[in-house]
Amino acid sequence: MESFHIGWSACTTDFRGAGLYLGIATRSEIEGVQQGLTVKQVRVYSGNSVRLQESRLSPITYFALRDPSAVKVKPVDRPPLENGFRHVKLVFNFDRLPPPKARAAAVPPDEPCEEDPQLEGETGVPTFLMTVGLPPGKEEPFFQRTVCDHPEQSWGELFRRLSEMGGFE
Repeated sequence: MESFHIGWSACTTDFRGAGLYLGIATRSEIEGVQQGLTVKQVRVYSGNSVRLQESRLSPITYFALRDPSAVKVKPVDRPPLENGFRHVKLVFNFDRLPPPKARAAAVPPDEPCEEDPQLEGETGVPTFLMTVGLPPGKEEPFFQRTVCDHPEQSWGELFRRLSEMGGFE
């Protein structure tokens, strides 16, 4: 297998206890990151959505990256967003795919999202939320607090919620 490269534009803010990144991706990029990382490197959660546009739900995938060496975070020379988030680029380089049994796969959380909206028909572009270095026992509660407990929240509401949380103790 040839090596492949995925570069995501993302936003970040100071978050105690982990690196925190949000962005928009293509379905093939989401799948590529899942296939390129092993279950030891990342835990992937899916099963909810956010609203990027008034009437369209966009699926959100949460990547709880446990291996910081799997991604390079590069600052981007652009002014911060109005909400204080800064621009970065997340770079993944995969020399080869891990064997199928070792690949990360998106799973719903142990406690499924309540009132999980059904993404029927055409949906908006996929979004992602990524933490780097959040302790394993805090990953699922983080997904629950930020995504599952707020079905169909807007992208802006998610940014605001993360700013208000500021991290984990």
